[in-house]
Amino acid sequence: MRFISRRRQGVKKISRNDAIQAALYDSIALKSTQVKMVFNGSVYVPMFKKTTLLLNSDNGYLINHSLFDNELFRFGGLRSLRGFDEESLRASYFTTLLVELRYLFERNSFFAVFFNGAYYEKRTQKSFVHDTPYGFGAGAAFDTKIGMFSIYYALGSEFSQAISFKQGKIHFGFTNTF
Repeated sequence: MRFISRRRQGVKKISRNDAIQAALYDSIALKSTQVKMVFNGSVYVPMFKKTTLLLNSDNGYLINHSLFDNELFRFGGLRSLRGFDEESLRASYFTTLLVELRYLFERNSFFAVFFNGAYYEKRTQKSFVHDTPYGFGAGAAFDTKIGMFSIYYALGSEFSQAISFKQGKIHFGFTNTF
């Protein structure tokens, strides 16, 4: 079991740029408090002799009245939401859930099938968008002398689009510890 929680609070200051029209600054606070909260948790549940169930959740929340696109959380890809390009989704609030069934054929090597889903909100100065994307697929991880190599094939859907094999993603990962 692994749980990590972080909270940061600070003062956000926006400096005026003379090259930008002064009227654009009228609708935003040049000085405001911004809070960033992150919570991550994982649980490994032994099922049978060589089978394990992984449950993982990642969550983030940004609080500020004038968020810009470059300040948002970026997620998607191998570590957060498989079936999507790396960090292709942006959000002021998000929560993801991964359910992965692993068959261990060696101590640190396995085959897996998974389902992952998310809910996110993107609340900025100009817009509000929310969605429930999801992905599913299969993969494997191999423990080698130089580290852990993983490969997954995943299909994903966002904004209620149909699943398309043309949009499938192959995710590669390599983890090395010193």
